[in-house]
Amino acid sequence: HRHRAVRRQSHPGYSAASAPGEPDLAVERALGVKVLDREWIKLGIVNRVYRVETDCGRFVVKVFRSRTWPEEGKLQWIEKQLSKLGILHPRIVFFSRDASVFPNGFMIAENIEGRDAWEAMDEGSLTTERFCEELARLLSRVHSVRVKAFGHLCAGHGVYSDFVEQRLQRTPKDVDQLAGPDGRDEDLYDIVRSQARRRLLPFEHSYRPVLTHGDTNPHNCILTESGQLALVDWDNAASSIWLRDYAHLPYRLLSDPDSATRGRSTSSSRTPTIISCCRRLSPRSRWGHRCARVTASG
Repeated sequence: HRHRAVRRQSHPGYSAASAPGEPDLAVERALGVKVLDREWIKLGIVNRVYRVETDCGRFVVKVFRSRTWPEEGKLQWIEKQLSKLGILHPRIVFFSRDASVFPNGFMIAENIEGRDAWEAMDEGSLTTERFCEELARLLSRVHSVRVKAFGHLCAGHGVYSDFVEQRLQRTPKDVDQLAGPDGRDEDLYDIVRSQARRRLLPFEHSYRPVLTHGDTNPHNCILTESGQLALVDWDNAASSIWLRDYAHLPYRLLSDPDSATRGRSTSSSRTPTIISCCRRLSPRSRWGHRCARVTASG
């Protein structure tokens, strides 16, 4: 791991002599290294993500597409929490929001060597059952990080004191996605909002806000050569109840966009296995059964 010798840097006023949009030169000037090769990581849908090979090791470069997301100070705060718990994660070595390099800034992080969980499961070196069990152990440690309030994280603080309202703030956007050419159906909006509130209310005072990853899909889980599982890509992290990550996983496991092109089994044939895993997914078994029922019902 030669890249560990690279000193962590964060320069709000950093300016590269190269033209904006050149990740190779930006990395060389930020870290003082020589870039040997660069690979675009296809799955970086929201931000542009590259894996860069340098004379000091591999790094992951993330070019932001938004000035306000990830939220200010969020990733740095998360890194501190994970480090305290001894959780393997990609260490940030450079972070800048300076628009002279890229319009919305960029960051450089360590590259965790290994294969993503989909690749490991495709090759047969990792079963779905073991993946779910290892991820559950990892998430139980992540969820031990308590946060004040719910929602978007700004340097360790959520922005909503009310869990239900925090979840309902997405309702207009979700309903608009179903809108026809005449726009939003207000009757449908009222029905969805009412049913969502009714389903969320039991959780209102039952659980404390904790750190959640927010995108627990196998692509974001790296299996190292030593067999350790690491979560990467914390851009969607937020303060919520711990069920957020467990409810998200079955959906991701059943909706892998690459299943057809990579010869993976279809979601319908994989459903019984996923439901069985959900029953053991959570350390609180009764919620594991509930996640299974939700998955089974679609």
